[in-house]
Amino acid sequence: AEDISKFPDKNVADSLARITGVSVTRDFGEGERISVRGTNPSQNRVLLNGASVTSVEWFTSNGATRSFNYSILPSNVVSALEVYKSPQADIQEGSLGGTVVLKTRKPFDLKANTLSLTAEAQYSDISEEVDPLLSGMYSWKNDEETFGAMISLTQQERTLSRIGRETLGFARTEIPGVAGDAVDGKVWYPKTVNHAIFNQKRERTTALAALQWRPTDELEATLNILNTKLDANNQNY
Repeated sequence: AEDISKFPDKNVADSLARITGVSVTRDFGEGERISVRGTNPSQNRVLLNGASVTSVEWFTSNGATRSFNYSILPSNVVSALEVYKSPQADIQEGSLGGTVVLKTRKPFDLKANTLSLTAEAQYSDISEEVDPLLSGMYSWKNDEETFGAMISLTQQERTLSRIGRETLGFARTEIPGVAGDAVDGKVWYPKTVNHAIFNQKRERTTALAALQWRPTDELEATLNILNTKLDANNQNY
């Protein structure tokens, strides 16, 4: 868990891909959804600090499912990842695939006055753009470790481009004198073939604040506030 932020992962899906039995569905080179032992991503259950979470799609033609889009969460806000591949009595029910538990950073887990600043840049030779990633975190706790506070902010931009041929699905038709791939003599053909130029500008902003209070050894209270937003504005010609 301590090595998550040391890898060049852009989001939590890229980090989960390093776990045995977990495969990732990628879109434009960035992980979005995971599959546990070959099951459909919509059959997984995602818990963020114990609370069930869902997400929406940036592409409006994709229907709503129970799967979670990990591209909205940068990997540097997570302190630990747990993947349960089979049901357990102490894990919330409702998963036919796997249960993923995401745990964010807390001030008691870090040294007092911990400061972390990160700056990265990514260049794409297709879009010919340099996209920045900036993140900062500060964590504090008192000497008695009875109260602590942490704040983290991550800002990332990415320019995506795709140039090539695309087809909008396939259909079947009967062609006289041509044998098909089935007993009815019909063949498959692409319905629409286009030369597409797709450009997208992504902006991801994630803010995390955590407060911890431990008045006694038997009592501890934690408040987590997470606000993450992914803007994906695109044009397709």
